[in-house]
Amino acid sequence: NVGKDISVVGYNDYDNYLNTQNVTYISHPLSQMGVDSVNILNKLENGYTPDKVSKLIEPILHKGKSDGLFKKK
Repeated sequence: NVGKDISVVGYNDYDNYLNTQNVTYISHPLSQMGVDSVNILNKLENGYTPDKVSKLIEPILHKGKSDGLFKKK
């Protein structure tokens, strides 16, 4: 049984499909990623020198019914 004996988690931002299938999935805030990228590029163009060259953007977990608790044997 999915969600009891085995967990299935989707990935890759297929929001509409996975949501209708009641699958737990991970998505990324793509619009925010675009806004942040443009802001960083604008700063670089104006002479800003960053302390680091990467930025962590947290993924979003959408809970469905395809995952369950991990059971120790």
